[in-house]
Amino acid sequence: LFIVGAGASCEAGLPSGEKLKGDISRLLDIRFEDGHHQNSGDTQITAALRKSVQSEGRAGDISPLLKKAWRIRDVVPSAAISIDNFLDAHRGDKEFELCGKLAIVKAILDAELKSSLRDRGRGEPGFNLSDLIGTWYVGFFQMLTENVAREDLDEVFANVSIITFNYDRCIERFLVQTLIEYYDIDTRFAEGLVHRLTILHPYGQVGHLSWQ
Repeated sequence: LFIVGAGASCEAGLPSGEKLKGDISRLLDIRFEDGHHQNSGDTQITAALRKSVQSEGRAGDISPLLKKAWRIRDVVPSAAISIDNFLDAHRGDKEFELCGKLAIVKAILDAELKSSLRDRGRGEPGFNLSDLIGTWYVGFFQMLTENVAREDLDEVFANVSIITFNYDRCIERFLVQTLIEYYDIDTRFAEGLVHRLTILHPYGQVGHLSWQ
């Protein structure tokens, strides 16, 4: 059983807890020029807040939610151990939970796109494995595959489980591509292997990869 914390994702270029708090504060600094044109904060979060109130029949007025977003913006970076601790302190407050979780998801998705696991670009899918040399990811993969022949790959995760307190999908993405390249197997086979691996995200995750 492997217990994975924030440091693991930091090695791929994702934010630490402190950096995440700052990112969340910036994303939730939602302000409008002349009351209409948004000039700070994240526009996708604003759109999601509007969609939420509209679904409840509140005619798109997000003022109450913005007050909760600004409270997170002002308090979390300086006074909270983490965004998770802050939301736990306000458990049951759906408006705090909505604003906080939207900011977490947006911050992590943005970070994934800039991480060492991002696509190479120029039409080339997948990441550069060489960018991860010296990280725990490579050491973990070496442990997994030691003395495991290609013909025995169905059992590569037979005695392995992971609990990760991170919201990102770095482990899943890393394992699929590295299995493909190391064992020269097709994508679907590699995805099927990782799909059978028990990976628990107790705090939740920002979404599922296309094959999950």
